[in-house]
Amino acid sequence: MDPQMWEWSRSEIEERVQAHGYTVVGTLDDAGRWLLYTVGLHVRDLPELVLRGLPPDIGNPIIQDLAQRAVGGTDDLACGLREGLIVGYSMYLVPSASSRWDFVLGAVEAMYGPDVAVMQLVWPDHDCAWPWDADYSARSQPAMEERPF
Repeated sequence: MDPQMWEWSRSEIEERVQAHGYTVVGTLDDAGRWLLYTVGLHVRDLPELVLRGLPPDIGNPIIQDLAQRAVGGTDDLACGLREGLIVGYSMYLVPSASSRWDFVLGAVEAMYGPDVAVMQLVWPDHDCAWPWDADYSARSQPAMEERPF
């Protein structure tokens, strides 16, 4: 990445974090799947959030909603089921240890280093199977070998 572009991006990210308490960054992983994540919650002693496999027009409102709840003090971002983020579906918020990551949170790592707590929002497929279920079928969110909690 061009260093001047990174400096501009970093300063823009820092301004948004200062103004709103966090910002959301979106990128594509190596398989071409969307990866949305927060930057700035770490400064408030909260874990950063990750949402995989949903395009920004669907995923951004979801991750924004949960981040706003956290900044506002109405969600502590503890592991567990979340209702009301996607109409008609539940989501799980699960720990995402950096040793299990097959993705990079570039802006988080650049600003805060690699030792940042991260929680991943996990969504079910259309049949309500979770990524750790044998019959999970959504291809845009990677399957998980085991239930992470």
